[in-house]
Amino acid sequence: MCSGQLRNSRIAIEDSYFAGLIVSRFCELAKDDAVELDDSASLAHGFTISQDSAVKVLLSSMTGRRFIGNCRQNDVEFCAR
Repeated sequence: MCSGQLRNSRIAIEDSYFAGLIVSRFCELAKDDAVELDDSASLAHGFTISQDSAVKVLLSSMTGRRFIGNCRQNDVEFCAR
């Protein structure tokens, strides 16, 4: 589900945020007892739960800024909701 940026092996903020949402949901379902997170999952989870707004995260990402530049901010806001 999370694609990142394969060419440059760079992290994509929107993908990290989404990965953190997935980890959060697994933790909720397992009530944290049965979930052992590796470092990547811990980082994504920590990043996601530290954010106030999905809209702000997505709009501030490199991809979000590109969408804003193409007058497609509404698309990003829709996806964030």
